[in-house]
Amino acid sequence: MIFYFSGTGNSEWIANQLSKGQNEDLVFIPEALKNEALEFDLQKDEKIGFVFPIFSWADETLDSLLHVLDQTILAHDTYVVQRESRIRHLKELAGDVAPNSIERYNLNNQIYKEYKAFICDSAIYYLNENVRIAGNLGDTDREIESKLQLSLLLSSTGMYTESIDVLKSVDRQKVTSHLILDYYTCFDHVYGEMGFYTQDQTLSAYYREISSAYKDSLYAILSPQSEEFMVMRETLFRDRHKYDEALEINDRRLMAAEPDTPQYALVTYHRSLIYKYLGDKIREKQNLCLSAISDIRSAIKDHASLWMLAQLLYENGDMERAYQYMRFSWNATKFYNARLRSWQSADVLSLIDKTYQAMIEKQNDRLQQYLVLITALLVLLIGALGYIYRQMKKLAVARNHLQTANHQLNQLNEELQQMNACLTSTNAELSESNQIKEEYIARFIKLCSTYINRLDAYRRMVNKLSLIHI
Repeated sequence: MIFYFSGTGNSEWIANQLSKGQNEDLVFIPEALKNEALEFDLQKDEKIGFVFPIFSWADETLDSLLHVLDQTILAHDTYVVQRESRIRHLKELAGDVAPNSIERYNLNNQIYKEYKAFICDSAIYYLNENVRIAGNLGDTDREIESKLQLSLLLSSTGMYTESIDVLKSVDRQKVTSHLILDYYTCFDHVYGEMGFYTQDQTLSAYYREISSAYKDSLYAILSPQSEEFMVMRETLFRDRHKYDEALEINDRRLMAAEPDTPQYALVTYHRSLIYKYLGDKIREKQNLCLSAISDIRSAIKDHASLWMLAQLLYENGDMERAYQYMRFSWNATKFYNARLRSWQSADVLSLIDKTYQAMIEKQNDRLQQYLVLITALLVLLIGALGYIYRQMKKLAVARNHLQTANHQLNQLNEELQQMNACLTSTNAELSESNQIKEEYIARFIKLCSTYINRLDAYRRMVNKLSLIHI
């Protein structure tokens, strides 16, 4: 049994994949709470799992955000697979309905929204299909809706002439009240983009004037609480250098945006522009990081934030990251196939690529120098090892000689010990013999003394007898 909660659909997709792979039942937590289903019975050996989103930026320092961005780029295939799965599911549903029907139109519209920031050509294709379906159905309202969506997409990708041609094909008199906002937005966007990117100052001023006129029309019909109105006000304050007011509006937009969504990516991108004009490079890069992370996690291939961040990192000397980010952004741009983004990225990529290659060449030169030095040290080491080996061989021979000499000395010591033992024994015998000899001599002397004493006494006795006879 797998319990899950999902806000944007990513966690739901993961829960479904786990359910299929593990053959486990799914329980949507909010639905269970709504139905007051708070107790569940688990069968023997049944598994239980929980799937829910976790949003964590660590602390919002640049280094931590760059680390999160690096990890997100490594996992980008996961988010692409999720979007492709949703598209595949919608196409399967579209294949089961009539080709010229409202149901097919609505499914095509959902597919277009999935492709809108994923693959430009496919999004254009499904919008053109919806224009055709609406035309076949005689549904003017939906036909105009699809044309306006198509025009906005074309202008966003740099195809300004095509965008204007689509707008010209729309009969102003047939634009209903709920589409008039989109109608003015398309004109404002295409002429605003042309005014920004046109190199000719006269033409640029002309396009900006047209864009401004449509902005006035939008101000007249937009609700002050709408997202579109707040974006326009924020842009106006930013262009007039009223950055505190622009940040105040952006704060409100940011509070309403959920992380890891296209809306969050757009709001943080706009916020980075405010800090750019304020000259706060750190916060500019922080918000570009947040925007790029949300873009990648939403499987958006139009990476304006990432290539702008790459450019800033390049200017600050972080060449490795700048190159990696720009290459990733360039590959995504080619996948998206938008003319404008390719043109914007090409020059920056070329500059970063040249600098990066020069850095790599410099590193290679340094590595070659290190290699020569290491080779020389290796040769010296081999020579030293050879010398040590020869000395060790000499030492081994000397050790063998020493062992032989020690063995001989041990033998001599044993022989000396034996001789000492013999001498000790002989000395003991001699000592005993001398003691016996001394004893016999003492006895002999004592006997001699006794005889002398007796002879002397006999002599005195004889003398006395001689005197008596006389």
